[in-house]
Order: sequence, then C-alpha cells, then structure tokens
Amino acid sequence: MLDSILWFFKSVLTLTAVQVLWSFTFIIVFGLLLYIFSSRTRSIYYKAIGGKAELYITGFIGVPVHEIGHLIFCVLFRHRIDGVKLLDMNATNGVLGYVNHSYKKDSIYQNIGNFFIGVGPIIFSTIVLYVLLSLIVPELKTDIFSSLISNVYNSISMETFQLTDSSISSILMQELFRWKILFFSTIDTTEKFLLSFTNTNYISSISFWIFIYLSICISSHMELSPQDISHVTKAVLIILVFMFFINSIWIFISSTNVFKYIMDKISIANYGYSLLGFLAILQSILIFALVISFVNFVVSAIVLNIVSYIKKRQFVGL
Repeated sequence: MLDSILWFFKSVLTLTAVQVLWSFTFIIVFGLLLYIFSSRTRSIYYKAIGGKAELYITGFIGVPVHEIGHLIFCVLFRHRIDGVKLLDMNATNGVLGYVNHSYKKDSIYQNIGNFFIGVGPIIFSTIVLYVLLSLIVPELKTDIFSSLISNVYNSISMETFQLTDSSISSILMQELFRWKILFFSTIDTTEKFLLSFTNTNYISSISFWIFIYLSICISSHMELSPQDISHVTKAVLIILVFMFFINSIWIFISSTNVFKYIMDKISIANYGYSLLGFLAILQSILIFALVISFVNFVVSAIVLNIVSYIKKRQFVGL
C-alpha cells in the first residue's frame, strides 16, 4: 500500500516537473533571452544615434503590443487597473509604456493571474505574430503549419490514446509521450519557418518582408523585463500546487474504469491533438521571434557601429 502511494506521488511529481520545464521554463527562459537581445539593441541605438530612434523604428508598434499583453490578462484575472499608457513617445525615464494594477492578496485566482500578467506580452505577441502571418503571408502559414496538426493527431491516435494498460506507470508514460510529440513538432515547425528565408518565392515578395518588419517590431519588445519576472515569481508556488493537484486527479482518474468510460463517450483525442498542436505553433513562433530579435541585434550592432564611427570616430561596441 505504501509503495503504491509513493509511486503515485512520484508519478505526479514527474509529470508536473515535465510540464513546468517544458511550458513555463520555456516561456521564461526565452523571455529573458529576448530581454538580453532587446536591451542590448536599445543600448546600441542610444549610444549611436539617440534613444528615440529605436522607438520610431520599432517601438511605436512593439511597445503598445507589449502593454496590451499585460492589460488583457489584468482584465481576465480581475485585477484593478490603476493606470494605463500604451505608448509614451516623450518618456524621459525609459518607461515607454505601463499598466499599473492591483489585486486582492487573499484571492488565489488573482494571485495566479500575476504569472499570466507577467508573461502576457510573450503570449499575446506570439498570437499577434500568428495572426499577422495568417493575414499577410497565408501561403507561408500553410506551408509551415499544414502538416502539424495532422502529424500530432496521428501520433496521439496511434500511440497515446490506445489504452491497453490503465496502470499509473502506463498513464505517466503516455503523458510524457505527449510532451515528446510537442517537442519534435515544435522543432520541425521552427525548421520550416527558418527555411522560408531560402525560398525565392518568399524573399522576392513584398508581403513577406512586411511580415518580417512587423515581426522585428513586435519581437524587439515582447521580452520579459525584471518587473515582469517579479510578477511571475509571485505566482509560481501557487501554480505549482495547483498543477500538482490537477495532475493528481488526472492520473488517479486515468488509472480507473472511469477514464475508460469517459474515453468511450467523448473524443478526447481531439482535445489532445488540438492542444498540443496549438502549443507547438505558439512555441515555434516564439523561437522564430527569438531568432528575429537576435538578427535585429546583430544587424543593428554592425550598422550603428559603422554610423557611430563615421559620425564620432568611435565604435559603440555591443
């Protein structure tokens, strides 16, 4: 009996750890990398030609999108909005936009909201990039994502949802397999994204480069700032406990006849592949945004160092 209980909690902890590492850590790590590239790019602009130049080139689009990402999750999690400024072109303190909010400290729901408010710019900006891709270069979206959903569906249908063993170990392996599918689907989709730059049909299209420009504007300002990270850390413990609780219920139900009954009544595979497909799309676009942000940093560093040397006879460095 004791061994069964220990195995159960070990399984729940393992599943929760995989979910946290792949989902939350993915977002936070990429958010911090975006912050490094973006902050260095802004610093180079400031030293070479003045801080407002970058604001007029990319910030007038990227900053409002960033702040709307915060604002949406403030509303969804019922935080009180104390003040909003989507863009301040005349900012002298470096704060180009802000969303001030407050919440009830004793509300679990609003505390969980701190996490999503903190990472809101990344989630919202990623969705905006997907919408822009669909509207501006729909053929590229089709080339990249057309086979994604079907591949995930086939993998889950053949491997994950054929329950021949309802033991906890079997359920856990199936859950881990879902995340394996997500990982390889994300890598495959990201590769297709990057290979589009070698396709003459795209690189000769004005629409493609309009999308790339908008991607640079948004990617350069979707990072997680230190203040955003502080919001995230406020909710981490609560989210971990919540995920542990949900996973405990899921694994327990999955190992009983109740789960098989539910499987017979609803097409749970549809929910599974739709969710994993959605996550693969978002994470692929996030990786694309990181690459775009890095390229913007490198190109800006090269061009602005040349400009600085011509104007001031000195380099601004990196």
